[in-house]
Amino acid sequence: MQSSPLVPILHVLAGIAILLLGRRLFWLFVAVGGFLASFEYVPLLLPGQPEWVVLLVSIVAGAVGAVLAIGLQYVAAAIVGFIGGSYGSVPLVLLLFGHGASWIPLLGGIVGAVLMLLLFDWTLIVLSALTGARAVMLAFGLQGGSGILVWLGLAVVGIAVQASMLAPAAPLRRRRDSAS
Repeated sequence: MQSSPLVPILHVLAGIAILLLGRRLFWLFVAVGGFLASFEYVPLLLPGQPEWVVLLVSIVAGAVGAVLAIGLQYVAAAIVGFIGGSYGSVPLVLLLFGHGASWIPLLGGIVGAVLMLLLFDWTLIVLSALTGARAVMLAFGLQGGSGILVWLGLAVVGIAVQASMLAPAAPLRRRRDSAS
């Protein structure tokens, strides 16, 4: 399937959005994660389809994800945990095992779903950072060692940015006038 020039731009914008705001905008992470995963895997499930069919299915998957995230947060959390754990772990699989360990994304998905239900905020931060970093990495066609380094670097930045939003702001201390 020949990809249009708009696809990398959408990957970068979507990747940056969930990289930096995945926890704050949970519904956006679910929608973008569903879209990105669908856009990557629909051509494998429906080979030979034109790009507009893949795009339409991906948009519908993203929209369904957003509705689930708003209406059924725990169901959406488990689903996005599975998708994020699976999709976000692919660069790690390639780094450690090459192409021969196709079971690792399944394991990553299961671990992601369980962690999402147990440790919602931190799991959401990590998974959205990993997923956003992968989307940006794919948009620039980075592979191999340089791709892994960019993925890790972006993920660390995303985790740090989102973690800083998680921590409550330090209370302002009032000055006391000693000259009362």
